[in-house]
Amino acid sequence: MQTLAERLVEDVREWPHLHERKEDYGAVGWSLAKGTIGHVHVGSGVVDVLFTRAIRDQLLREHLAEQHRYQPNSGWVTWRLKTGRDFDRARWLLRLSYLRRLSRPTQNEVAGAAFRRVKAEVSGLKLSDELRALVEHDVPRAADSHPPMGARIRSRSP
Repeated sequence: MQTLAERLVEDVREWPHLHERKEDYGAVGWSLAKGTIGHVHVGSGVVDVLFTRAIRDQLLREHLAEQHRYQPNSGWVTWRLKTGRDFDRARWLLRLSYLRRLSRPTQNEVAGAAFRRVKAEVSGLKLSDELRALVEHDVPRAADSHPPMGARIRSRSP
């Protein structure tokens, strides 16, 4: 029998335009163009999803995600897979991150009718007005460029 994490990985890997990769700590991760969507730690059932910090803050305020345990001041959020309802929330978070990246004007893989379908799906996610405003007005910026989880970050000396 499949675990919830294995089921989620199988589901997400079917989404168009995603690039899958193996990550540290038994995780399977996805990116779209140059943007990270998130990853699933298959063994533990922990799902980490990347957003802008503003979207992350709103998700936390609305109790739609948990603060990331190792990078609490980043755009990363966490959700733990324990029940079917947890599966639905984890998929929702990954889908929101995916659609946010897919709907960006700089994303060349989506055009015309496909762009309208993405916008329609975002509308169907039942976002609060505050969260919808953040997602709809999200534009690429340097602060949204986070290294993948587990990547070495060099710090500069003052």
